Amino acid sequence: MKLVGKRVGVVGLGESGYWASLFLKDKGAEVWVTDKDDNPKLREKLAQLEREGIKGELGRHSLEELRKCEVVVLSPGINPSENWIRLLEESGVKIIGELELGLKFVHVPYIMVTGTNGKTTTAQLLKILCGEGVECCGNIGIPITRLLLEGKNFSGLVIEASSFQLKYMKDFSPTISIILNIDEDHLDWHPSREDYISSKMKIFAFQKRDDFTLWNADEDWWKGITPSPQVYFFSPQPHDLKGCFIRQEWVIWREEKEIGVFPLKEWKLPGLHNLYNLTAAVGGAMLWGVKGEEIRKRIKKFRPLPHRLEFAGEWKGVKFINDSKATNVHATYFALLSLPPGIILILGGRDKGNVYTPLFPLVKSKVRYIVATGESRNKIEEVFKRFVPVIKRERFEEAFKEAVAKALPGDTVLLSPACSSFDQFTNYKERGEFFKKLVKSLIK
Repeated sequence: MKLVGKRVGVVGLGESGYWASLFLKDKGAEVWVTDKDDNPKLREKLAQLEREGIKGELGRHSLEELRKCEVVVLSPGINPSENWIRLLEESGVKIIGELELGLKFVHVPYIMVTGTNGKTTTAQLLKILCGEGVECCGNIGIPITRLLLEGKNFSGLVIEASSFQLKYMKDFSPTISIILNIDEDHLDWHPSREDYISSKMKIFAFQKRDDFTLWNADEDWWKGITPSPQVYFFSPQPHDLKGCFIRQEWVIWREEKEIGVFPLKEWKLPGLHNLYNLTAAVGGAMLWGVKGEEIRKRIKKFRPLPHRLEFAGEWKGVKFINDSKATNVHATYFALLSLPPGIILILGGRDKGNVYTPLFPLVKSKVRYIVATGESRNKIEEVFKRFVPVIKRERFEEAFKEAVAKALPGDTVLLSPACSSFDQFTNYKERGEFFKKLVKSLIK
């Protein structure tokens, strides 16, 4: 992709937009950046870019300026229903995402991971299993343009891709693609469930015949699909398919023959959802060419990530679990499945068009109280009040205090919100850290 002398617009000044702007400038493009928000952090970012010779604006998206561009790079999260995007496309402006921009300058094989839940854990595990020389980037928090601009040497990449990033991608071909699971999410952003699924399925749409794709054997969205790449599967259940499964307490790999990779007792992360992540990552590593004995050695190096069923402490016989990363119903379902009865569940935040029905059986059998917080507290009360007592508190700290007050020795206070954090926090990490801070203040 030739960028020298081209006028390129960048929409959104988050991490992806910031690094895309610097990357484009480094490649010789004339860069114009824009963000519809205006706050001190963004002003500082824009000032940094201006010192590099990059011009831009805050507080609006100037259509007249963007129409002067040959290419416009969208940051993840820019809503596709924005009218100015349609107008730009009608004007002949090429629309591209930051991830696809970076991939045009990548000349090594790469694994791409998507799914409703488990992407970051699986991507981090793959990085360890695939060995030295493999770097992680994408939705994991490291923009691909940053990785390229910083000049790191790598022989391969593991890329975490969200539906936001995949939505506009048209020209890419992972060596290995992995779809962990597909459940309803981000319906406040995607116009429909079908649009969300089709965005996820783009991950294998442009792969070649000698590439590989790994699918969840226990889901049915893939039935009737005949893709170009070679299809393998993963599951914690045994299956008579090619791929990675668990049989008789062993992680196994099935191809021409079945081999044992390592005994399941050597895997330390709790929860059924993490067994899906494990089999997906081991399957990806096997297809990458890693030997079973190397996988067994490297699996021991993996450490669980924060905010994912993270033990936050114990006070007066009550355990506290931080699952702030559970920003959708699917993730909260697996959190409840992983824990014994006696749960005080903190639910709520900003609802994303959630349908809570899958939680009903587990709530009835395991949850003693729900403490509903944030913007979605009224909806949560209405949905769950026929099953368990629901206490509403607008502010997160007040919700935490109510959860502590209702907990008895032997109970678990579980933060697994099934909602995004943006009503009260910058992101799920800030929410999780605040929860841990509240737990620590109790223990002291």
